Amino acid sequence: MSILIRSHPQLDSIITQQATLISYLDDFKFQMLLSLAAMPLVILLKKGRAFVPDDHSLAIE
Repeated sequence: MSILIRSHPQLDSIITQQATLISYLDDFKFQMLLSLAAMPLVILLKKGRAFVPDDHSLAIE
């Protein structure tokens, strides 16, 4: 019985460490999926042409 009582905190510590590692890995996988999903949106972001009037009357004013 005393072996079970002594090993319980160690087992709890190991399980907590593994759960923490798995949660970090899940977060990085989620960030990777979001990044991959956002990459095609970059194609839609084209640099627009600036409006340049033919006459420079606005610059003179």
